[in-house]
Amino acid sequence: RRRVWRDDYAAFIEAVNERLIASLHVRRSRLLVDSSPLPVPHVSHDRDATWGHHRQRGYRWHTLTSADRVILQDSVQPANVHELSVAPLLIEQAAQRPDLRPRFVVGDDGYDSESLHRVVRRALRGARLVAPLNDRGGSRTMRRTPLRRWLNTHWTDAAVTRAYHLRPEIDRMYSVLKGHRFGLYALPPWVRHLPTVRHWVKLKRVLYHANLALQRSSRTA
Repeated sequence: RRRVWRDDYAAFIEAVNERLIASLHVRRSRLLVDSSPLPVPHVSHDRDATWGHHRQRGYRWHTLTSADRVILQDSVQPANVHELSVAPLLIEQAAQRPDLRPRFVVGDDGYDSESLHRVVRRALRGARLVAPLNDRGGSRTMRRTPLRRWLNTHWTDAAVTRAYHLRPEIDRMYSVLKGHRFGLYALPPWVRHLPTVRHWVKLKRVLYHANLALQRSSRTA
């Protein structure tokens, strides 16, 4: 834990992670976006932990991944930060990758938003957001949401259907990370406060990519 606070630690971890991503030959035509809780006990004295979905206290890990479960961008936020406020930042960061030209970004109905449609379309140079329409109690006129209207019209197109069928892949990624090997089902007692939690998750992300690279190399051997 002492090494975490060295000035060069973050740069070193990011460099290792990017080398691992490059070695994985990522499928970049379809991206997946979602988030998952990182809970702490209700009695924790962590002042940065907040109450979020499903009455869980702690943090939330927001990720943008490839269709083959490689984490391209991520962000750890308090649990009460909404997905729609973090997703545009992940999209903008992903747009800085010169080799990334996806056709679709896939999410669940929590990501249905005309503003997010516009961010995906602009930042990723013509990509489309594929997320089930969520009327949130309103009527589905869509006169002022032309990108949502386009998706509603083309929802049964073969390309859109194939893209949405990939959405469970990000759930499988979270399932692996929350298993016994990586242990991200909850934060351990010594990982508290937002800066420490972010360092912890970055290290888990590197270990996950290293394990993914090892599995793929063993299959091709």
